Amino acid sequence: LRDNSVESKRLAIYMIGKFRLTDLLSEVCGCLRIPGLAKDAFEVLKTFGPGTEDELVNFYLITSGNTKLSRTILQLLGKICTTKTMEFLFSRLMSNSRQLKEIAVKCLIDCKFNPSEEEKKRLNQLISEVIGSITWYLSAKISLERDDDKFLLEKISREINRWNKFLLNILSITYNAGSISRIWENIENGTIESVIYALGMTDIVVSDSIKPQLISLLDVVPDEDKIMNLFQFFPGEIPDHKKLLEDIINRDYNLISLWTKACTLRNITSIKCDNMAESVTALLFSPEELIQEESANLIARSKPELYKSASQRMPESIKTRLDKIISGSTDKKELLFEKVEFLSNYFEGISEDELLSLACEMKYIKDLDRESLS
Repeated sequence: LRDNSVESKRLAIYMIGKFRLTDLLSEVCGCLRIPGLAKDAFEVLKTFGPGTEDELVNFYLITSGNTKLSRTILQLLGKICTTKTMEFLFSRLMSNSRQLKEIAVKCLIDCKFNPSEEEKKRLNQLISEVIGSITWYLSAKISLERDDDKFLLEKISREINRWNKFLLNILSITYNAGSISRIWENIENGTIESVIYALGMTDIVVSDSIKPQLISLLDVVPDEDKIMNLFQFFPGEIPDHKKLLEDIINRDYNLISLWTKACTLRNITSIKCDNMAESVTALLFSPEELIQEESANLIARSKPELYKSASQRMPESIKTRLDKIISGSTDKKELLFEKVEFLSNYFEGISEDELLSLACEMKYIKDLDRESLS
């Protein structure tokens, strides 16, 4: 384990698994963040079963800033299904990260989680919040349809589908999963009879506290009628196209995917007002490279002067990279946006957000020769 060689560490963690050396489980957890060892560590930890829960929970809390690692740990906890792990997974549903919530609820479904009455109250609150998020996206969809913005409309429609899947999963652990599944199937069927049946079942199965909101969302009516019904519970508006673009780029990272935000920045032809200028300049300091690049790209093609004052406050590593985008010396194919699109053409069915970590590791080589192959 002390050897710097990945192969040596791999042998060590397999020996820990073979001889059931539980005192060294923390060392195996640590290998989850070592490139080239994560998969091996994952497989070894799986073999220990319930004996790993304490170490995994502790390791999760220690490394909570690393979303990718947190997802891996939650997947391991989801295979244990003890009372303690289910309690921990349930608590993750109340975290900020949408990605972690999505994994936690899937794990709870696999563990056949049965919530207490107090937990059901918290789940109903979460269901209400999710319906509120879907309401915002429906208003965004109507705005884009009115403006005939097909590019962003496709991205927003995918966001709605993702939120709907999450809502279905939350409903499945809160109420009878079989009943919720039948309700959903009948809504998707779309006939008058099936919708009436589904709404009738919803009236019987779902708690009074969220029933009116859920019925308004599930009812198969035109989107504009649906949104007016939902605005009774979640006051809002159908924004004009310009305001919607600003709302999207300013929206919380836990409420919208990075890819949708990046596509919005790519879709804006130029910065035309002070509010937009402030928003785009602020995104230069985003923790996400994709958003940094697309903000710089937008500034370069519309208001390069915005970059000058902002760049003085940037860390040198970020400034060096963005300077090249502003000056135009960066080849377009070196940008993360292009790398993700390239991968997306080959890995159909995998969301662009999932491909982003792979795209970050890719290098664009303009002139391929024997030397560059090494």
